Amino acid sequence: MRKLFFCVMLSILSLNMFAQDTKVIYCELVGTATLLGKVVVEIDMGESKGILSLNTSYIVDEKGKPRKFNSMVDAMNYMGENGW
Repeated sequence: MRKLFFCVMLSILSLNMFAQDTKVIYCELVGTATLLGKVVVEIDMGESKGILSLNTSYIVDEKGKPRKFNSMVDAMNYMGENGW
C-alpha cells in the first residue's frame, strides 16, 4: 500500500513540475512600402485606437526612427531573432 501511495504522490508531483503557466501573445505585422522599395513595419497588438490616435507601434532602430526592411519576410526574421 505504501508503494502505491508513493507512486501516486510521485506522479502528481512530477506532473506539477512540468506544468507551465505560459501566456501566449499574438501580433500582426503590417508593412507599408516606401518609394525606395523598402518596407516600414507597424506592429498591431490588437489594442483599440481612437479615430485621431497617432499612437502607432513601428519597429524602430536605436535612434527611434522607423526601421526599414527589405521585405516582410525580413521583418519576420528580425522579430524571430528578438524573441518572437
